Amino acid sequence: MEEFEDEAHVDPALGDLEAQVKEAVNRFNKEEKSMYGNKAKPREFIRLLDGKMSLEHEWHKKNIYGQRDRQGHIYDEWECDRCGLRLLNYGLGGPTPGHCYPERTCRKCQRLFKTVKNFERHERMIHATGEER
Repeated sequence: MEEFEDEAHVDPALGDLEAQVKEAVNRFNKEEKSMYGNKAKPREFIRLLDGKMSLEHEWHKKNIYGQRDRQGHIYDEWECDRCGLRLLNYGLGGPTPGHCYPERTCRKCQRLFKTVKNFERHERMIHATGEER
């Protein structure tokens, strides 16, 4: 079996990973238009983050030994290298894998917002300095 240097396989017929993603978005748009006609909402390729197709959290453990909370429960503290989200994990094992959205995560509040627009509004209203207002 062939081994690849990258995590993402690049099909030589399509060129690079970005071209493959754009082609997949175009196929999806054509199929959706054939199914829904004018009601179809076309998708648009914006950019790839870190050159990977899907982003998942890259957790690393912040403490060596388990910490104790006020009730005496033991927990581990984890932090994502991509978005800065922190997590307290009670019990054995690590955090559950999930999708990472660094463009929608507020590092100051440790909140994940539903849309980039909501995140930008939060930044303007909550974390704005006196100079920006």
